Amino acid sequence: MKITKRISEKFEQINETIAKKMTLNFGTMLTCYIFMFYGLLPLIPFITPYMAQMLYWSNWIQLWSLPLIIVGQNILGRDSERRAAETHGMVKAELQEVRILLELEHNQALKIEKMLDGEHQQNLKIERMIQMLEAYKPQEFE
Repeated sequence: MKITKRISEKFEQINETIAKKMTLNFGTMLTCYIFMFYGLLPLIPFITPYMAQMLYWSNWIQLWSLPLIIVGQNILGRDSERRAAETHGMVKAELQEVRILLELEHNQALKIEKMLDGEHQQNLKIERMIQMLEAYKPQEFE
């Protein structure tokens, strides 16, 4: 049972690889130019007698290329969704780290603010003491 499952998975992997490569190659400008050239072939006079064969091959290409494109797009779409899910997971983890860092930074800013406020209060007390000392005039003893 395990062997048939492995063979099946390997066969599916090979099929997906072939479908991806063929879809990517089929969707190139080179392929477009080849089909454009193929479409212009009937304009060449000595090819006119072979129009039936050309029509057959044209239909045959259409019959196998349409399913190929659909399968390839499904596989490429599935890969794209997998990559998007991985990226989403990484972005969520990064966001969580940023939130933690922001919270730590906020707490640190609050502590600094408290320290500065305490220092300010201490400075005010010192200033009041200096004012009191300056205002104090000792009485002269006679």
